[in-house]
Amino acid sequence: MVFPYLDMRLALRIIQGRVIGVTHYLLVRFPRFSQGLGQDPTTHHILFGIALTHDFESLDDIIEERVYQNIFASHFGQLAIIFLWTSGNMFHVALKGNFESLLQEPLHVRPIAHAICDPHFDQPTIGLRTNEYLYIGALFLLFLFSIFLIAGWLHLQLKWKPSISWIKIVESRLNHHFSGIFGVSSLAWKGHLVHLVFPASRGEYVPFTCQWSLYARNPDSSSHLFVHLQTQSLWLTDIDHHHLAITFIFLVAGHMYRINFGIENNMYSLPAYAFIEQDFTTQAALYTHHQYIAGFIMTGAFAHGAIFFIKDYNLEQNEDNVLARMLDHKEAIISHLSWASLFLGFHTLGLYVHNDVTLPFGTPKKQILIEPILINGYNPLMVNLHMVLTIDPGDFFVHRAIGIGLHTTTLILVKGVLDARCSKLIPIKRISVIVFHPMA
Repeated sequence: MVFPYLDMRLALRIIQGRVIGVTHYLLVRFPRFSQGLGQDPTTHHILFGIALTHDFESLDDIIEERVYQNIFASHFGQLAIIFLWTSGNMFHVALKGNFESLLQEPLHVRPIAHAICDPHFDQPTIGLRTNEYLYIGALFLLFLFSIFLIAGWLHLQLKWKPSISWIKIVESRLNHHFSGIFGVSSLAWKGHLVHLVFPASRGEYVPFTCQWSLYARNPDSSSHLFVHLQTQSLWLTDIDHHHLAITFIFLVAGHMYRINFGIENNMYSLPAYAFIEQDFTTQAALYTHHQYIAGFIMTGAFAHGAIFFIKDYNLEQNEDNVLARMLDHKEAIISHLSWASLFLGFHTLGLYVHNDVTLPFGTPKKQILIEPILINGYNPLMVNLHMVLTIDPGDFFVHRAIGIGLHTTTLILVKGVLDARCSKLIPIKRISVIVFHPMA
């Protein structure tokens, strides 16, 4: 049915009053951040307005200092949202899940959260024993959410806005992230284990009593290594020693701006949670979950690194530091990542193709099965105790396949960052104006 006399104003009427419609907004007022584009009578301003939405320096009445201050304040808002999300998870697990039943029979009761099986929020964490603790944890995270939300709002106020000179101290930011975030947080968790968890697990309460001699009771022995016999998970003392080592590494790395150590993703070989070794679904889900998180963080970190090299990197201020040396050796870095990715790809794919061909032809003995000798030799105690699964050739191939993805992703991202300022193909890339304009 056609309404020939229905004009624009009548079309924009809704049940309660009059509002500006989306079409009217796009044609008349969009984009609000640019007065010049907003006055364009054609639809040209819509496409360019969408393309320049995140080009903050093209906005009206914007300066570089204000951009950095807003970005700095938004970090608090992001942390606040994370705390709010985690608080909601803990609250709903306590309200709908079977957390207390799981703690009573962790080997026979399957974890249930939100009336469905959710492997992300089921395992008994250190210190949580009842639903009441979950509710307290949810309230504490809500408190942290409020603190960080207020901190973000506070840093948007004129009196508390950080200066741009403070934000642009690159080495100070590296020191802050390595030492402050990773080092101090690991030290805080280690202190929590030593001063609260260990005495509480032995029926003692040391804080605020000044009975320091209680710490000397029940000292660690050689049996407190690797895997607990009943829970089939790592001893808390091992976890404590691990975080002490991590603290030392990152406190030192905060001043050296470089780290060089390897971490193996053998969650099923060194389980940290009690009884998680019996739940393979949870282990697989946790690995996938953290692999996704690592991918998102890597992509975001390298993207912001490219933005930094284009906008904020100064040759004179960064002369002969770690950033300058990295740019000077970018060809060597990229080439090493390239041959490592190619080796992993051809080697693993060739082994898979060979083994998959031998099986259909009825000659399984001709398979090339590489035994991971090093890792099995590294864990002789656990293998002899039959506490965990041994690492076999299938695990070796899977780890190689995972290595392909990690190395290739790192190669693409590192090349994008190091070639952000200039490359052999586009030497003047840094001063070129390249903007993505969406098509109609």
